[in-house]
This record gives sequence, structure tokens and C-alpha cells, in this order.
Amino acid sequence: TNQYFRHISGVLTQLRSSIMAAPDSNLWKRMALIFLQKANLIPLYFCQDSLRDIYVQRGEIVEFALKAAGFELDYSFPPQPFGRKKIRLGIHMRKWAPYTEGFASLPVFASLDRNKCEMYLYVHLSDGNPMEQYVRSLADRFVVLPEDVRECAAPIRADDLDVLFFCNNSTAVT
Repeated sequence: TNQYFRHISGVLTQLRSSIMAAPDSNLWKRMALIFLQKANLIPLYFCQDSLRDIYVQRGEIVEFALKAAGFELDYSFPPQPFGRKKIRLGIHMRKWAPYTEGFASLPVFASLDRNKCEMYLYVHLSDGNPMEQYVRSLADRFVVLPEDVRECAAPIRADDLDVLFFCNNSTAVT
């Protein structure tokens, strides 16, 4: 794992440096997009080195790739409406199913005081399985997001959340 850490660290440093040196280059835009789609950093979980620098660089590359692909990442949130009494919590999950991420995410919101917060759940895939039915019973709103990833931000932004929690393991794969 230490060899993999050094390898990935070098690859990210080189990729980031090349992108920053030529941000208008179609080659580096394409390379960043390929990285976004293909990189799997799960093996890094097993090394003892600090992952901070790797994930900072990964974040910069992901941001660059998304902006180069035309995604609007910058957004100014409106002020919270006067008189809203509850915290509006959004929970994003690709699909609610009996997977590790689903079970690990339930404690984040399953026992919150519903008098103090509203629960908005966002998914990309829905099939009505028992776990999905359970989380639906906890939610004030359950939203199946559009298939086109470019359209996914609009319904989430429209719900004017206070907090959005991502339950997917987006630090491993994108």
C-alpha cells in the first residue's frame, strides 16, 4: 500500500501540475475527466500516510473536470427564510438498499428530533426495497433525482436546505 500511495501521489501531483500549467488545453481537460470517471482510491484506506494532500489535489482535479465539462459549481445560497423553525437536512444517497453505506448512514438521521428538523432524501435510483421503504417513512420528502447528472443540483438547491449530507463513498470513487 505504501508503493501505491507513492504512485498515486506522484500521478496526482503530475496531473494537477499539468492542468494548472495549461488549463485551456483540451488534452488536460480530457485527462481530468478520465481521472474523475476512473480513479479508485480505496486502496489508500490501508496505508498509514496522511491522505490530506492527495484528497486536496483530487478535489482540485474534480472541480476542474466538472467546470471544464460545463457544470455550474458556484452557487450563492439565499438567506434562510425568516420564521423557519426547523433545520432542513438533506441526505443524498445513490440508492437506499441494504449496503454498507446505507447502514452506516442511518445513524446520521434516523433518530433526530423531528420537531427540530425536516428530512429531505435524494436518490438516483429507487426500487421500493424494504430499506428504501423504511427511510421513506422517516422523510418529509423523498426525491428521485433526474437521470441527467447536470440536472441533479436544481431540485436540491430549490429545497433550500441548511445541510446536505452525502452518504455515498465519494472519497473513494466519483
